[in-house]
Amino acid sequence: MRTITLPLPACLLFAGFCVFGGVARAQDCSNLPTQFTGNEFPTGNFFSNFQNSCYLIPLAPQGSSKTDLNDTYWQMYYKVDPRYQLIVVGSFPNARFFSLTANDDHYLLSQAILDTNIVPLTSSYVNPYQPFTPYAEGQQYAAALNFGGTPGTQETGCMTTGYNVDMNSLDATLRHQGINWNTDPGFWLQNPTAALHIVDTPQHSNPNAAGYLMVRAYLDINPADPSTIPAVIVRDVASGCAYPAAYAEQTLQIISPANGDSWLNHDQWLDHQNYEVNYLPSLCYATDPQNELSWARQSEIVKFPNSYSYYLTANVPASLPTTLAAAGEVMRFRLRLPTTPPTPCTNGCSRSGNEQMRYVGL
Repeated sequence: MRTITLPLPACLLFAGFCVFGGVARAQDCSNLPTQFTGNEFPTGNFFSNFQNSCYLIPLAPQGSSKTDLNDTYWQMYYKVDPRYQLIVVGSFPNARFFSLTANDDHYLLSQAILDTNIVPLTSSYVNPYQPFTPYAEGQQYAAALNFGGTPGTQETGCMTTGYNVDMNSLDATLRHQGINWNTDPGFWLQNPTAALHIVDTPQHSNPNAAGYLMVRAYLDINPADPSTIPAVIVRDVASGCAYPAAYAEQTLQIISPANGDSWLNHDQWLDHQNYEVNYLPSLCYATDPQNELSWARQSEIVKFPNSYSYYLTANVPASLPTTLAAAGEVMRFRLRLPTTPPTPCTNGCSRSGNEQMRYVGL
């Protein structure tokens, strides 16, 4: 069983980032600038010049997870390079919960942005996941995924002045917090030849090297809607200008919608699992005489975790389903369900912010 809980004043929606609306038009994406010396884009701004099919790179859909048929994931691998920045663009989707997370090269969470905390792209848009704000289509936002570079002077036509981008920021150079066996003397007594946990220094001299951007949506009313599929634009930090999508993927090779798993440190992920599963103690759960199963919360070490959700699981004895079926009997679950918001919304409804939980699935 999965539940998503939030602070009471903040109601979240799980959905993907939406790109641009309107009618798709064929564009000539040849001979676009890939070096920026000062006058490549003499008019317009970052979004009028780059929020189009020549520059937008849609995140790859993962589809529903194996554990929940009501969630949708979109993904993007990246290498952390201070010369670049990723701008995630989208429109707020009509869903129960939505979030954006940056995960480090250990497959663990660095930072996350919740839907209620995302500032709309401009003052002409609203965040429909704020309390008492009915859902409306086409409400845009943008978020910056920063790689540690120092911004230069933005060139004309590459500026984001007047747009809320930096207010929605993730720092991809950060590593996950905690779960560090380097400072656990008992672990080293039992595992003297184990690999060290790769951590940053107080001076931030060993930053995260690669990562994984994930957009999650729960109960998205239309996950295949092209206007709500998240996309990124690869930006040059020095000038503020954007690189064409094909050039960013094929030449710069710092992002990959689906094939960047080799950029992450799988050995460290296995070391994390070893530390938790084979060394750290597990809590015991008392047996309820009225309950045939023992429910337990999921472990802390999961790939690409969602910091605002958790799972409760119970192991079913292997013979139980067969025994019940042979006897013409069933298994009954009795649950006290929390209050949830009226989303997805189709009739002008809104959330109050006092709902007990965003989503529960069994």
